[in-house]
Amino acid sequence: MALFFGSHSHKQDLGKFRESRRIGVQHDDQVTHDGYRFELMSMKSNSPINAIRYHVSIYGPQKLRVGYLRDFPSASQAISAAKRWVADRQLTEKK
Repeated sequence: MALFFGSHSHKQDLGKFRESRRIGVQHDDQVTHDGYRFELMSMKSNSPINAIRYHVSIYGPQKLRVGYLRDFPSASQAISAAKRWVADRQLTEKK
């Protein structure tokens, strides 16, 4: 009978909702706007043309993720799109 020992931490949650990071994704910046928090991420593509694509996660006032926008060619475009997304969301909430 063989015994196998793992090197993982016993505090790590191995359940259904385990948090993991995608390989190649870098967390670049955090910006706040009108009570919302934006987390900017970048990822280098593996295609023949090396391009960096930017993604932004949008967190609401309750600190829950409410949106995710992806595939922007620059960080400034990703942040401005997130600001427009928040403005549109606030308009629909007022109606």
